[in-house]
Amino acid sequence: MTSNIQPLPEDLRREPFTTHDALKSGLSARQLRSHELVRPIRGIRVAREADGLLARCRAYATHRRTDFAFSHTTAAAFYGIPLPHIDPLIHVTVRAPGRAPAIAGFAGHKLARWETWLIHDLPVTTPEQTWIDLAQNVQQDAVAAGDFLVSGRLRYRAEYRLRACWSFRRADGASTAPEKLWISFAKGRSRRVRPV
Repeated sequence: MTSNIQPLPEDLRREPFTTHDALKSGLSARQLRSHELVRPIRGIRVAREADGLLARCRAYATHRRTDFAFSHTTAAAFYGIPLPHIDPLIHVTVRAPGRAPAIAGFAGHKLARWETWLIHDLPVTTPEQTWIDLAQNVQQDAVAAGDFLVSGRLRYRAEYRLRACWSFRRADGASTAPEKLWISFAKGRSRRVRPV
């Protein structure tokens, strides 16, 4: 039995798209139910051949558009931080008091104050915040991430090496347990970090 479903247009094979836009561009409802497509979020499709972390993050960005950042182990993956365990969830943080996402395959978080970096045109929590997020969940991840961050192997912003060791305080001046751990860890590793 052969299928009469037309192949997807090339532009839809590369990036996530909304079902609304696909229908407007001439795709049929049958094509949108094709096994060639993955449904990471309601109303969003990704070509199976393009599916992966980046595609799923772009799908979320197509869905949400503003006031979010990828965080925790997802941000670590964007920075190239090697972690001892694999987390299958995509972590998304929103500004408090906003509503954290409750979507299958995603873990939602809230953060009152934040700064983000753009990586692949997607908002990602800073390396400092990513480290704090990791330290609150799995200490092994925090140690692996801390080692990576102070080693100078970070893919983005080479000047981060010195900043990582010395400027790791919350905006309100308080120090949390993960930050104390980071500071003691960084002091022990600081002999290996050279100024840029």
